[in-house]
Amino acid sequence: SAPPAVSLAEASRITGIQARGFHDLVVWNPAAQRCATIAELAADAYQHFICVEAVRIGTPITLAAGECWQGEQRLIAA
Repeated sequence: SAPPAVSLAEASRITGIQARGFHDLVVWNPAAQRCATIAELAADAYQHFICVEAVRIGTPITLAAGECWQGEQRLIAA
């Protein structure tokens, strides 16, 4: 049950995160073992970042044939 807008504050910047269609928020990090398997990342990159993603966990979306659903996550650098 996340609010539709949150901020990630770092020492030198604030990143705004806005979501529409998502009711939850996940903050995660791949840790050393998983980070080593992601080709785009250096093996120690996990020490320098977190991931913040809008998600639907508490109330999953179920679609019947032919239905569609749309969600949006917007990141605002400040």
